Amino acid sequence: MRKALCILADLDDRDLLWLVEHGNYHRFPAGTRLIEAGSRVDNLYIVIDGELDVILSPAKKIGEMGPGDIIGEISRTLA
Repeated sequence: MRKALCILADLDDRDLLWLVEHGNYHRFPAGTRLIEAGSRVDNLYIVIDGELDVILSPAKKIGEMGPGDIIGEISRTLA
């Protein structure tokens, strides 16, 4: 959870209140696809409990995310 706390620590009270007022708590069943490669991302997720796999294709797992990780954006290098 430290990763999320570091990022949230930079927000002021008004920003945190906005997150609380506009955010939702969700529990997703195993196998749920949160973000699909190449699609627009409209949500930001903070993992509270459990683990998520980062998969580029069915045969290519590139990482795992857990409590404190923030999901919703992937940086890429522009050519």
